[in-house]
Amino acid sequence: VRVGARRVTTVDVRVRMDGRPARHARVRATTSGAHPHRLVTVRTSVRGRARLRLHPAHASKVRLSVVGATRCAPVRLTVLRVRRG
Repeated sequence: VRVGARRVTTVDVRVRMDGRPARHARVRATTSGAHPHRLVTVRTSVRGRARLRLHPAHASKVRLSVVGATRCAPVRLTVLRVRRG
């Protein structure tokens, strides 16, 4: 997935716990770094799928994590710098 700074990107995720889809789980997208900012929080469907619309302001990393589920490891996406022109 290519996520660009100052661009809206749609990311589709699937969440599974113990081999089954995680129903109605909250997925949170935050920026990484010393002062993380929450970008968006969405709930998964009955099938464990969620669609996030990310709009990061700067080139950094975006961390996707499931709220309240320590068993699910967070995933990091790199935000690329977009050239002007």
